[in-house]
Amino acid sequence: MPGLKGGFFSIGATGSIGKGKKSKMGKVAWAPAPPPPIEYTEEQTQCDGTGQLFPDYPRWGQLLTISNRKITKLAFNLLKNGSPTGDLTFTIRKVSDDSIIVSKLWGDAADVPATWTWCEVEFDTPTLVDEEVRILAEFSGGPAGNTLVFHKYNSSIKPSEYATRWQTSTGDWQDFSSWDSCYRYKYYLP
Repeated sequence: MPGLKGGFFSIGATGSIGKGKKSKMGKVAWAPAPPPPIEYTEEQTQCDGTGQLFPDYPRWGQLLTISNRKITKLAFNLLKNGSPTGDLTFTIRKVSDDSIIVSKLWGDAADVPATWTWCEVEFDTPTLVDEEVRILAEFSGGPAGNTLVFHKYNSSIKPSEYATRWQTSTGDWQDFSSWDSCYRYKYYLP
């Protein structure tokens, strides 16, 4: 095809502008896409204790400040106990008003393995977070005996971070300054 070259190509064309005069249309050169941004990891992977996700404690996670990061993925170390069913969703909520910044359905709790496994979601769009938040595993099922088990560490090793859970019967968050949850999130810098 005239004006088309292989590889990184350019397109050119000529046209008539009347009475035998020719005009050259501009050429367009296509460059390769820029490389993807670097994905970083923040995590707390030391685990020696557990918490259970069931109707009275349907949310477990970590209270922390995330400063100017675009969150791409969120993971927690989980296993199932018995035969739980119901949605497992990973969520980032503002501490200030409990509103949801970003949330993604992991799937049905029945699909969580019965051995410790890092269960991860990738958010549809990298989401900028720049405040104090709760990163959470949220379970819509139950009852006790058919639960999801959440891995945590029975000491505080992440400064200014705390394990956190929601108690349905009291309608309150419980923050544990002497524990840390086991989590991993991935992010880009803006």
